[in-house]
Amino acid sequence: MAIFIIFPCAPVVFLRFAFQASDFTGEDPFHINNIFIILAAIIGTLVFVIGALVGLWLIYRKATTAEENNFLKAQDRYAGEIFAWRKAIERWNRLYYCHRNGIVFDPETNETCEPANIKIFVYQQAQS
Repeated sequence: MAIFIIFPCAPVVFLRFAFQASDFTGEDPFHINNIFIILAAIIGTLVFVIGALVGLWLIYRKATTAEENNFLKAQDRYAGEIFAWRKAIERWNRLYYCHRNGIVFDPETNETCEPANIKIFVYQQAQS
């Protein structure tokens, strides 16, 4: 962060030296020798400001691109999860519970499972 404070101050320091030098020599502060220092300070300031703006724009663009990529990945993952959930709900609606044996039964596939494992049982067909 200190670099953002130091660089904009550099042209001000150059200008100060330019005007201070003219006090010692008795020259006009806008003498041709000092004009080059003043122009260098102004151009340096413009280059810094433009560079800082371009750098900030690149940082912003990279952040938004990463955010968009994360959103698209999440959207794809969500679509897969919704598909699996719908298949699991279809299977859930087919299931029966046998009180005598204490198991869950799928009459379509003739598979059974313990009630404690119902989530795994319902999703195993949805993921395959």
